[in-house]
Amino acid sequence: MVNLTGGVNKFQSIVGYNTSGNDIKCDTLGSSETIESLKQKCIDTTNCAGFAYNKLDNKYCLKNQNM
Repeated sequence: MVNLTGGVNKFQSIVGYNTSGNDIKCDTLGSSETIESLKQKCIDTTNCAGFAYNKLDNKYCLKNQNM
């Protein structure tokens, strides 16, 4: 889980943590996308406070502030 903390554009990695629900959007990470591009997606998405990323199946969910 990567969590937006301390203001805009500051992310903190929390390994092995995910909350059920509180999803804004879930999808598969594209072949040209990176963790940095996920951070930018979150910054560009209204009410996004962070995201969960599963490396095993290459899926992510943008999360709201209740994550």
